[in-house]
Amino acid sequence: MNKVERPIRWDTNAKATSVRITKRKKDIILREYDEMMDRDENRDDILVKLAEKYGRNTRTIERYIHDAREAQKTEQSKVMQALHDKVVATLAPLNHWQELATLAGELVSLWEEYNVGHPVGGYDGYIIDDPLMIELPSGLLSSLLMHLKYEFPEFGNIKDWRELLKIDTAQDLIVKLALVAHRKTLKGTCPFCKD
Repeated sequence: MNKVERPIRWDTNAKATSVRITKRKKDIILREYDEMMDRDENRDDILVKLAEKYGRNTRTIERYIHDAREAQKTEQSKVMQALHDKVVATLAPLNHWQELATLAGELVSLWEEYNVGHPVGGYDGYIIDDPLMIELPSGLLSSLLMHLKYEFPEFGNIKDWRELLKIDTAQDLIVKLALVAHRKTLKGTCPFCKD
């Protein structure tokens, strides 16, 4: 009577006996655990109670609590990152405007220096020489001019930023530049600050 032992055949059509636990359920377990801990109950007793309540062993309950805490940390970091991105997006135009306002202030100070009688150029119809003109950031000055044209119609006829430094530039344009330099905010858009 040699009985041949055959391996157990697994029933492939059988349904899973364990039920997957949802994130919401893990959060509930965590909340219950924290509430019991706040009442100064013994940790091991809490785990046993939760294990009995949810039909799991204590190690699984510990894992659910850990998973819920990690999910909360991840969500908090995502929220913080979103807030950071929002602040950066809000400050980016302000930094750009600050840079352009500083540049407008530099142009005004060049005009003040020229008007006082200390010309830094004055040749070829401009208040500064070519070497100084080359040092100025032309991209940012073009951007400044776009913003000025949007806000002040007086700048509409100016085609190039260099025209702001011509000797025959109207004084009211220089006053508007000084206003922008003092106010440090601009209107409109440019290639650097598209909305």
